[in-house]
Amino acid sequence: MKHKTFIKQIFSVIVKKIYRFQVSSFKFQEVGFKFQASSFREKGITLYLAILIMVVTLAIALGLSTILFTQIRTVRGLENSVIAFSAADSGIERVLEEEANATDTVDYSFYLDNNASSTPQYVATTSADCPDNTENFCINSRGTYGEFQRAIQITR
Repeated sequence: MKHKTFIKQIFSVIVKKIYRFQVSSFKFQEVGFKFQASSFREKGITLYLAILIMVVTLAIALGLSTILFTQIRTVRGLENSVIAFSAADSGIERVLEEEANATDTVDYSFYLDNNASSTPQYVATTSADCPDNTENFCINSRGTYGEFQRAIQITR
């Protein structure tokens, strides 16, 4: 019960300070003014509330910044993953351009302008790297960008 009355007192003090401007609580002098609290119990409440509000605001700000930095890292990782996938796709396209002359002994590896690398590999149907139902050939391609690697396999 004492706790509830203390909270009611704090709330009433806050309401009085925020919503009412009491001219009688200010003492004007020649060089400015001086705030005088009406009682000894009200002197420390403003400092306590200011510190409490600052701590709550800081906790919210730190929580939001943690969430935002995590999201930024995730989005950056998705961007790098898409670049690695694009490099793997470019490798498939390069081998398909050479389809008539493609062999499994040629190294088709190359680097893109953005430092992504592609390592495509032409695989004959007799190899264990191709699925069993492959009619002509298959192409395995691995794209790498930073620490991300993505792989594609096509069959014809």
